[in-house]
Amino acid sequence: MKPIWYDRLPWVNINKVAKGAGMDPLLIGAIVMTESGGNTWAVRYESKFKYIVNPDIFAKQVNCSLATETMFQASSFGLMQIMGGTARSNGYKDHLVKLCDPDVGLIWGCLFLNKLIKKYDLLTDAIAAYNAGSPRRDSEGNYVNMVYVSKVLQYLDELEG
Repeated sequence: MKPIWYDRLPWVNINKVAKGAGMDPLLIGAIVMTESGGNTWAVRYESKFKYIVNPDIFAKQVNCSLATETMFQASSFGLMQIMGGTARSNGYKDHLVKLCDPDVGLIWGCLFLNKLIKKYDLLTDAIAAYNAGSPRRDSEGNYVNMVYVSKVLQYLDELEG
């Protein structure tokens, strides 16, 4: 049985992009539900984000101010809430607001998540890293963002149900 929130997500886009990236659409759906609740226009500024990539070069390339490019790199966009700086560091060259386009945001979010899955042995490590940059653990061995990891896993379980 489909979860009550199932129809909030753009499954046509998720299935197309996830399959094209060789990823499990249900995992991508669980990330999307956790990150944006299916709101393709979700945008969030992260004042403590510090991984800004060549903002002067990208500002000229996309014809915006240095301040705008810097702020956008410290913001997350779209269904998977991919950080602008993360997208830049993985090769994204277009205007960062275009990450709100469902297919564009899903492509770059899947690219990044797939990279993390290949890097870490555990899926939970990759999920934790997608949200926090790395799979950091506290002194008791729990992820520092355990609430996030648990939420993704809960949505995934509901989808697989």
